[in-house]
Amino acid sequence: MARSSGWRSPCWLAQEPKLLLLDEPVAGMTRRERDRTGELLHAISAARSTLVVEHDMEFVAPVRHTVTVLHGGKVAVRGPVSIRCKPMSA
Repeated sequence: MARSSGWRSPCWLAQEPKLLLLDEPVAGMTRRERDRTGELLHAISAARSTLVVEHDMEFVAPVRHTVTVLHGGKVAVRGPVSIRCKPMSA
């Protein structure tokens, strides 16, 4: 699996962090890897606050509680993943 060093060696979970920050955790993964990572993330997130920076909304949908969409460094919309945004111009 093509993962960052943090995913290849998740020993940081042994420290039981209260906050988990992930930046594009599924970038470059196959669909199977992405699905498995989503399952793991869902399980891990049950016991801690989790912030995921991700462009793949299909991946985010099953593991989210609240989604915040940023545009130009500002909050464009916040709510459940079911929100749909119109494409924003630059």
